[in-house]
Amino acid sequence: TLVGTIPYHTIPHPLSYPLMASPSPTKDPQQAFRDFMLQGRGPVPADSPSTRLRTPTSSRTGVPSSPRHHKQIQEAFYKTLQHDWWEIDHVLAQVVASVAELRRRWHVVQKAMQQQQQQQRDDNQNNNNNDSSDIWNNYHHHHFYLTSEDLELALCHCVRKHEKTLQNLRSLLSQLSQTQETLGRKLEHILLMTEPTTNVTDNHHRYAIQLYQTAALDLYQKQTWGHELLSSWDPSSGQDEMRAQTKVADKIAAQWSRSHPKSPWQQISSLISQLGEDGNRKDT
Repeated sequence: TLVGTIPYHTIPHPLSYPLMASPSPTKDPQQAFRDFMLQGRGPVPADSPSTRLRTPTSSRTGVPSSPRHHKQIQEAFYKTLQHDWWEIDHVLAQVVASVAELRRRWHVVQKAMQQQQQQQRDDNQNNNNNDSSDIWNNYHHHHFYLTSEDLELALCHCVRKHEKTLQNLRSLLSQLSQTQETLGRKLEHILLMTEPTTNVTDNHHRYAIQLYQTAALDLYQKQTWGHELLSSWDPSSGQDEMRAQTKVADKIAAQWSRSHPKSPWQQISSLISQLGEDGNRKDT
């Protein structure tokens, strides 16, 4: 091992860190999502936002509901979504793409090391069978582009950077979850300020609810992908296993991208655009 490098087999396995809860593959997807949204919150109280949507109560009449204050709360909800939620999600997509790139690079370096070891064995066998008195004997069989030390250094660099990227992935997923909770509190505030006689199908309320639900479903899906990405990593695996781990990362990176057909990016952008158009019509 080179001085100043860290052998890759000494780096802690990512699963040694606390891992986010993963839905059971046998569980119904809708039930799994409900459990995910209620995790750590206990049963749904009778006066939860979902209950208030169905049965408005007079308890909200004591909450200030001036149009100006109501508009400020709504703007805070959309700003949290656009400037916090989507910014974290954008960085997450870049981090996942980096994980996939590092695994591809790891696979290339690992394959080069195996080829070099095989070449050294072949060279040793040729030297044993031939007269080695000539220092230029079998010169054309050698490759001096990268030494074994160079490849080992590149491998250690890939591992350290990959581990750091996985830690960033965990941190960003946690931040995204906290931002989703902030959205939920702001949505609840919007609904609490609604008078009992107000139609809950008002565009502002309807779009806010749809945006929150879409973001919650997207977070749940990305928590699942994040768990799959983390649990698929094993730095001590061989070349075949590493090829499989690289395929997992490539698949998740493609699904995570906003250009993916199933990405909620277009849906949320459309809802926000429609909300802005409705607001402009009301102002005129």
